[in-house]
Amino acid sequence: MEIKDRVKALRKENHLTQEDMANLLGISPGGYSALETGRNAFDIDKLAIMAERFHVSIEYLAHGTKKDTSLVDEVSKLLSGLSREELLEIRRYIKYVRWTREND
Repeated sequence: MEIKDRVKALRKENHLTQEDMANLLGISPGGYSALETGRNAFDIDKLAIMAERFHVSIEYLAHGTKKDTSLVDEVSKLLSGLSREELLEIRRYIKYVRWTREND
């Protein structure tokens, strides 16, 4: 899988259009299309913006190596400051999600 394929997959996973991506990167929709189709190459500045937006490393975008753990870090931050009761409710929900995955 090439960089353009990883970027396209992440864009689609996040329900973004090519126009959304163009706006995020500060380029024209045609310019973004040229990146995603491989007609133009991604520069490091654009990779950095996408890595931050999609919570992956630049290395993952460029080479397909392991995604980073920033999503876990983000969830940890969201959990901080919640009450014990709120945390117990979240734990029950996680157990339910796992149960439904295992029993489908």
